Formats: sequence, structure tokens, C-alpha cells
Amino acid sequence: MDDTAADTGRSLALGNSQTLVRVMDRARAITAGLQDDNERACFKAVLGRHPEFLVTGLSTHYPVDADLLGCYVDAWDWEALSANPVLPWSLDLIDCYEDYWDWEGLSRNPALPWSAELIHRFEDGWDWEALSANSALPWCPEIIDTFEGAWDWDALSRNPALPWNPDFIDRYRDAWDWPGLSHNQAIPWTLALIERYAELIDLFDNSPVWNALSSNPALPWSVTLIEKYADRWDWEKLSGNPALPWSRELIECYADRWDWTGDEVAAFGLSGNPGLPWTTGFIAHFEDRWLWGALGLSSNPALPWTQALIERYADRWEWFFLGDNPALPWSEALIARYADRWDWSGDLSEGLPGLSGNRALPWSLELIERFQDRWDWEFLSRNAALPWSAILLARFESHWDFAELAKNPLAMWRLLQGEDIIELMDELPAPPLTFADGWEAYQIGDYDRALAAWRPLAEQGNANGQSNLGVMYDNGRGIAQDDEQAVYWFRKAAEQGNANGQSNLGVMYDNGRGIAQDDEQAVYWFRKAAEQGNAIAQSNLGVMYRDGCGIAQDDEQAVYWFRKAAEQGNANGQSNLGVMYRDGCGIAQDDEQAVYWFRKAAEQGNAAGQTNLGWMYQNGRGVAKDDSQAVQWYRKAAEQGQARAQSNLGFMYRDGRGIAQDDEQAVHWYRKAAEQGYAFAQERLHEYLRR
Repeated sequence: MDDTAADTGRSLALGNSQTLVRVMDRARAITAGLQDDNERACFKAVLGRHPEFLVTGLSTHYPVDADLLGCYVDAWDWEALSANPVLPWSLDLIDCYEDYWDWEGLSRNPALPWSAELIHRFEDGWDWEALSANSALPWCPEIIDTFEGAWDWDALSRNPALPWNPDFIDRYRDAWDWPGLSHNQAIPWTLALIERYAELIDLFDNSPVWNALSSNPALPWSVTLIEKYADRWDWEKLSGNPALPWSRELIECYADRWDWTGDEVAAFGLSGNPGLPWTTGFIAHFEDRWLWGALGLSSNPALPWTQALIERYADRWEWFFLGDNPALPWSEALIARYADRWDWSGDLSEGLPGLSGNRALPWSLELIERFQDRWDWEFLSRNAALPWSAILLARFESHWDFAELAKNPLAMWRLLQGEDIIELMDELPAPPLTFADGWEAYQIGDYDRALAAWRPLAEQGNANGQSNLGVMYDNGRGIAQDDEQAVYWFRKAAEQGNANGQSNLGVMYDNGRGIAQDDEQAVYWFRKAAEQGNAIAQSNLGVMYRDGCGIAQDDEQAVYWFRKAAEQGNANGQSNLGVMYRDGCGIAQDDEQAVYWFRKAAEQGNAAGQTNLGWMYQNGRGVAKDDSQAVQWYRKAAEQGQARAQSNLGFMYRDGRGIAQDDEQAVHWYRKAAEQGYAFAQERLHEYLRR
């Protein structure tokens, strides 16, 4: 019997190192894929809750293909799409959506397939100033010559991508903007080139050109060059130029010429110049000459920044600008140490990001959480250096400024797939109705849709929406008629300076509808609107002057306002001006002018103008007497319910003037007028009924 123990276990057969690496790589890929899937799902959930962020972000950062563009053509942000560098740009794509692009954005976009053919194809669409500044065009003399009259030569002069050389500069010498050219760092600057053009006094010996040259870091700076043109340089601009051969000796040599502070708005002086030989000793040596604030030491990234330096001059720094500076030795401890000194907000108008926009901070989820009550979330949302993830988005979802976040090139956009976008875009809520949508609906009698458009606008403070919502309450279209609500919304619009609201509020005061009748208030609001050029208010103000309601009677002022309205095509103003000419009130009597204005109003369907024009024909005033024409105009007005025209048409039927005599028709029209309380018609009708 063999007493050797049998080994019944199994040993692992190890493969070579390449096999192990492949296994580990695959495991890592699976793990990364799962992480991406989780990240993608979380990101989709956030996007689904913020549709404007979804649309603007996709339009700005995603390579939306032609099919997706076409599926949701009315949903995209076309201004953002036009500037999107990752769209599959082609001439066909641009042509297909020619009417949708923002052509200024398109003209600036470096990713288009630029060619002479493309430029020529859409020659009338480009923003030529933007196009002239675009470095991605295939710049050559032929391109410039072909479109020579269209270029913006100021922008062209600053464009670094042109084929710059002395011969090229000479070729267009009379077209360049020389200050712009002098700013251009792409020109092959040499001492010879500077000397060559310095001799052209008419082009070069002027302060804007030398100002620009003084700030240009691409010149071949040397002590010799500085000395040669010492009396021509702009020393303020020179002081901020980092490319000079800076040394303490150079600074001492021209100590009285340098600008130590800059202008605190746009120009760096020595204090903001990163090219100086900065040391702690150098700072201390000129301590009382430096500018410590804006565009000065606090903003300067080239100082030898240490916590000791910050502490040493803690009371001299401008902490707002210190918080902007990316070169500080940023750490969570440093941020916490001076938490009450930092300006945590930025200034968009000045392009200053503040601490919240500073990309050099040691950003982490923990840092953001620790100071979440201090950050300026608008600037934080713009900051591309945050450790962006869907988890971060969801963690502080209630804090983000999603309009600013949409401008941020988050890597998460690349996780989305075509089916994700279709799913998200299909779930977009219907876009809110616009004022124009409401007007279009109102014009065709769809009052429910008009109300759906205008009420939200009115409630958001839109003055046009408020005035038109008042109109709907006034006439009971799409909503129960309510004079008090009409007055409420007219007043809301009127107090914002909306002329229609002011005019409508005046009408409500004039008629005592929804508010106590008050002629003086009617005049007040009519005048507010009339002085803004509102023709209805001008005509109504004329009526108040004519009748002496709420203001001293004044026919000349009545004529003045009637004419203002009439000349804008207002039919009531035209008819009222005609009456003033007919009766010689506030203006010399003139029947022909009366007929002229009555006809203007009548041809617009104005019942008063039609009645008055009929009367002029009946009586041969300002026009040849013509009863048939009188009947024609009376009928037009009578069929609109104008009582005087109805009575006059009854008279024409009674006497057979301009139409066959017809007692039944005479009674019919007298009755129509009488039922409206027209006294003359009531008397005539009474006579007929007694026969």
C-alpha cells in the first residue's frame, strides 16, 4: 500500500502577463461602462426636469445631426446652434436651414467648412464684421480681393490669421485700420518694419497707432527700440506691456515716465504687468507707488504668491480682485482663513469671475458643500473647472443657474445618445404661447387660445398682454364680461406706460364703466396715450376738447388732435376733422376739406363718416348734389346701426329721393332709428302711424 498522500486539490493555471492585462482592462471597461450608464441616467433625469437647459445645452454643445435638427426644428435654440462648433457642418446643412440660422453667430463660427464657394454662396447673409474677424477662413489675397468691398477692414486689420508679411501689408496699405494693425501680434514685427512705416507720417505718426504699438507684446522689444522712439510711445500702454526687457534698471531709468497704476478700467500700469521681475523685495522697494487694487497687484498673477505675502499686505489688497487671481496658492485652508474677506460674487458687467468663478481653486464636492451658502451660484454655474458630474448637478440642483449652466461645456453632454435626445425632446412641454400667437388667434376668433396666450403674459407683467387681457374682459370674448377686471388690467398696462392701456383706461373713465365716471381722469389718460402717438386717444382727446368735458372747451385744440389722429389713418379722427371743417369750428370753414376727410373715414367703413358724406351729397356741400350717392352712403351706415343714417334713409324712401318712393321702407328705417332713441325718427314714425 502506498502511504503517500494523494493531492486531490487543483492548482490555478496562471496565464502570461498580457492575458492578465487584457482581463483587467476588460474589467475596468465594464466598470467604466456601468459608471457611464449611471451618470447618463442621472444626467437625463436632471435634463428632463429643466427643459430650457436641455434645449440650450444641446444646441450649444451637442453634435446634433441633420435628422435631429429637422425633427425638432421649432424647438432648437438656433442662435446657440449657429455658434456650435461640433455640428456636422456642410454647405448642404447651412443651405437646408438658411432661414433659421443666426448669421452673426454663423459668421464667427470657426468650424464651418470655409471656402470661397461657401462665402460666395451666402454672400448676402453673412455678418461681414464677424466674418472679417474669423481666423478660420482660408485667408489669401484672392479671397480678400474677391470680396474687397464687403470686408470690415478694422476687424480684418486685427485678424491674426491673415498671411502677414511686408508685401501683403503694402498691397492694402490704404485700406488698413492702422491702429488695429498695430495691435496685431501675428505681424512679423521687426525693427526694419517699424522704421519703414514710422517714416510714413500721414499714416503712422499719430497717437492711436503709437498707443497700439506700445501695448503690442509681439514687437522686437529692446532697450534700443524703447530709446529710439521714446518721445512717440504711449508710456501708459508701454507700462502694461509684459514683453519689454524688464529689469530694475529699466524701471529706474524711466521712473518718471512709467504709469505705475494704470487707469483701473482697461489699461494695466506697472502694477498689473506680469512681465516685471517680481520678488518680495521688489514689491517692498516700490511699496508706496503700486496700485494695489483693480488691474494692479491684487490682480497680477506673476507675483511670488505665498500665504506669507498675502498675510503681510492683508490690509492693502483689494480682496475682490484677489479672489479673481488664479495664481494664489489656493487651498481649502486659504479659502477658509480669509472667508470673511473674499468677495464671493463676481461682476458680469466687468467680466470678473470673483472667487466663485475662479478656475484655479481646488474644486471638490466637499469644498462646494462646505461653502454652499457663500458661493455666487450664477458664477459657479459658469465655472468649467468644477468636478462636473451628474451627481454634482443633482446634489445642488436647486442652487444652479441653469441658463448659465447651459453655456458650460460639460463633458456629460457627450454621454447622451441619439435615442436619449429623441426621448427627452419628445417629452418637452409645449412652448408657451407668445403675444403674437394670441393676436393671431384673436384675429380669427379663437378667443380661448388668445386668452391662454395673454393671461400668463399679463400676470408676468407684460404690458401688451395686460392691455389685451383688459380688452377681453371689456368685450366678454373668451371670458365672462367684467368691467372692473377690464379696468384693473388696463390700469396695470397704463401705469407701465403702455399707450393702448392708457387709451382704454381713459375710455372706461369717460363712460363710467367699471369705475366712477370722471372726465378729468379720462382726459389725463387720453393725453398720456395721445402724446405717445396713439391715434385712438388723439381722436378721443379731441372730442374732450370739442365738448369741453374734463377740460376747458377749445375747438382749436380739438382740431389739432383730430388732425393728429386723422393723419395716422384713424377713421374717427378723420370724420371728426371733417365735421370741424364743415362747421368752421376751430378752423376756417371748408366744405371740400370736409368731404375729403368724410370720404377717408367712409371708405374705411366708419359709420359716422358714411353718414356725414351722405349728408354732403344730399345737400350739395363740397360736392355735386347727388341723392343716389346720398342713399348709397346712408345705407352703408344704416346697416351698421347708425341711428342718424337710418333716419335719413327713411326720409329718402319717404320722399322718393335718390330711390323709388316706398312707405314700408321709410317706416322700417324710421323704426330702426326710433328704437335707438333718435328723436327726429320718433316724430316721423309717429306721423306715419297716425295716418
